[in-house]
Amino acid sequence: MRLLGGSTPVVSSGGERWTAGAARTAFASGPVARIADLAPEGSMLVVAPHPDDESLGCGGLIALGARAGRRICVAALTDGGGSHPDSQAYPPARLADLRRSELRAAMDRLGGPAVSVGSFGAPDGRLETCEAQAQAWLARYGAGDPPGSVFVTWAADPHPDHTAAFRIAARQAALWCAALYVYPVWGLTLADADDAGPAAPCVRLDVSSVLDLKRLAIAEHRSQTTPLIDDDPGGFRLSAADVARHLGGYEVFMRVSDAA
Repeated sequence: MRLLGGSTPVVSSGGERWTAGAARTAFASGPVARIADLAPEGSMLVVAPHPDDESLGCGGLIALGARAGRRICVAALTDGGGSHPDSQAYPPARLADLRRSELRAAMDRLGGPAVSVGSFGAPDGRLETCEAQAQAWLARYGAGDPPGSVFVTWAADPHPDHTAAFRIAARQAALWCAALYVYPVWGLTLADADDAGPAAPCVRLDVSSVLDLKRLAIAEHRSQTTPLIDDDPGGFRLSAADVARHLGGYEVFMRVSDAA
């Protein structure tokens, strides 16, 4: 994944807007919720723009949901094949295959057979070019057991695939009449004064009891966290600070009621 400048604010009918600094303050002080509060009934669907976003933003949620006996579906919308564009050893198709296997290994760490995994396979960085097709795939993926709660990346995340994933999931969650929550990944890196879209109710999920599982799940994404791909010096790699940002004792979720 490569970060791109700019961000698209959450679609809203108006009201108070957050700066990124204000959003982070709210994230740190939001009320603590339980799995039963976020997903009181039905299955849970976690939508990830790229394989690894689910582990970074929702790894604890997934592990706690699995422990609670919930059915969890993870949907990766892009193939993740664009993180190392100059690699000869891992051209996009081979890298996409690797990232799918990393995603499955990560979910095995968090919940094993309780977590089903699906991949739409949009080209990395170009999800916005196939939003209708991605939503149709997502509708089919969840058709057998429509989720009661959907979790997707925050629209303030500064990456076009993250904002496209938000739009796709918001439209489909509305059709399912599912609760829609957003989780920040790269939005946590925005400068304090940056626009972070409309203020939204946020809660914190205590994931301290499964933090070791989350750490192991993130580590399964070896192509993104280690020098595994060593023939592209400009390729993407999560820094230690990037990983640490997501290994606090809480995960943050914002309820979005008017996003679609």
